[in-house]
Amino acid sequence: MTDTYSTYTNSKSHWKEFLKAIDRFTVITSKTLKLPDLYREGLTVFSRLPDAELSALYMLSDDNTPDFELKLALPAGSESYFEKLFETLINEGRIGISLASGNIINVDESYLPDKDFGVLIIPIKKHRGINGLALVVHKSLDENLNQFLIELCRVYASLLGNSIENFNMLNELEFNKSILEQKIATRTLDLAQSRRELKAIFESVLTGVIVFDLSISKIVRVNPVAAAIIGLQDSLIVGKNVFDFLEYIDYGEIAEANGVSNFKSFESELKLPNGKIIPILRNTTKLRLNNRILITESFVDIAKIKEAEQALTKTNELLELKVQERTEDLQLLVHKLKQEIADREKAESELRLLYEQQKELSNLKTRFVTMVSHEFRTPLTIIKSSAQMISKFKEKLTDADKFNYVNRVTKSVDYLTDLIDNVVFIGKSDANKFFLNYSAFDIVKLINDVVLDYKINYNQNRNFVISSSLQDNILYSDEKIMHMILSNLISNAVKYSEPDTDIVINLDIRDGLLELSIQDFGIGIPESEQNRIFELFYRADNSTPGGGTGIGLAVVKESVVKLGGRIELQSKVGIGSEFKVILPIRIK
Repeated sequence: MTDTYSTYTNSKSHWKEFLKAIDRFTVITSKTLKLPDLYREGLTVFSRLPDAELSALYMLSDDNTPDFELKLALPAGSESYFEKLFETLINEGRIGISLASGNIINVDESYLPDKDFGVLIIPIKKHRGINGLALVVHKSLDENLNQFLIELCRVYASLLGNSIENFNMLNELEFNKSILEQKIATRTLDLAQSRRELKAIFESVLTGVIVFDLSISKIVRVNPVAAAIIGLQDSLIVGKNVFDFLEYIDYGEIAEANGVSNFKSFESELKLPNGKIIPILRNTTKLRLNNRILITESFVDIAKIKEAEQALTKTNELLELKVQERTEDLQLLVHKLKQEIADREKAESELRLLYEQQKELSNLKTRFVTMVSHEFRTPLTIIKSSAQMISKFKEKLTDADKFNYVNRVTKSVDYLTDLIDNVVFIGKSDANKFFLNYSAFDIVKLINDVVLDYKINYNQNRNFVISSSLQDNILYSDEKIMHMILSNLISNAVKYSEPDTDIVINLDIRDGLLELSIQDFGIGIPESEQNRIFELFYRADNSTPGGGTGIGLAVVKESVVKLGGRIELQSKVGIGSEFKVILPIRIK
């Protein structure tokens, strides 16, 4: 404490002028000043520091950027000096240190262009944050600096910052006040105009309007039309209860939405002072304004409309009697016409159905003839040519050649046999002449037999992968039908896949049903055609030129249906197809 007091006493002569300048600033700022004058008075105080030579005031830019702008330099003409000095202090990082710490920094001459001087960097603090800084160039301030003087500078810098902030806030408040006063004046004019317009509308509408304040149970406004219908001056209506004139309704039952609610238009009655009751069309609206609930009752006199309705009702009754007489005569005629039309429509429908059936039959015949002429010609040609070769050159042919020709004849005969079997099956199925013959047989053996026959008859060396999860492989079904299903599906799988790919056949039991799966890795069937692939004579667009007849899959589907099952197809072009035959398991 003694050392601090000694320092204070020794430096008193150095900061006396500075303290007087602060006192003068507090007096001046209590008066109204312009911002440039406030800058000048504030910087003048810093120029009264002991041994101060030059001083400058920097403030943050008004465009919300972190840039500082030189507002004033003392003495006048030292602006260019401070621009260079400020740039040097920025580059050396001294200003950044002062701003980051919020402390006053004394920079010695080693950092400055002029080695004979030092500089004080004084942050100008506002209520929150820093809004500027002061630079004071001094000659020999180091020996006079002490903690008391530094603290005095800090307090004054805060006073200056808050004064500038208060000035800006007052200016902003004045500006906002001016804007607000203009808005209030405009709104006041608009409100007055709106009131005049609403009053004009209220008094000019062609319906009677009564405004009822529910909180005080009194009528507060009435328009001229309502007064004219009631037959009283508006001054004699205002203040009364609305139910003195209108039929009672419970306003509490009116549901509200966003503070406004209304009943739909409804018919009611209006009680006149003379006791007369007239019919009206009424609409009720409830409006909640702050703590008030206003009921707006609008109505029109419909007495003349009612009279016209009654007259119209009588006229309608007379017309109805006449119409009824005519209607009875017309009903019999209409009934006869309806019956004739129904009979004609039925006949037309039957003819149209017959025509479509004949058309479909004709198309099927044409397609069948085309198919037979094409599909039979090729194997018959092979049989004929092979027989001719054997007959003509039997002495010259080797045993291998003879075997080859005989094998071609056998394959052609087998092909024709399968084709005829399919055609016969379709014919019997359509004629409902097909009967199932159930028996117990080894399904896996049947699959192997079909595969073996196919390999022998068609000289195919394809790899068939056959698997079964059945316990004894015994199936109770129609063996001939199952043979036909397997033959057609295996034939299709071979025709539409490459020779070096596998044909996968799998037997499984799922959910109590037999599932037979035949999968190939061939060309696949386009998704757009999968729903038609089981139609008779239908062939996919991407099928090979030497593909099937369009009968096989139709036979398969019909066979599966006959056995009480279903067939499913999963196929992707370029990946392959999988046909799943799902059949009920029958017990012998």
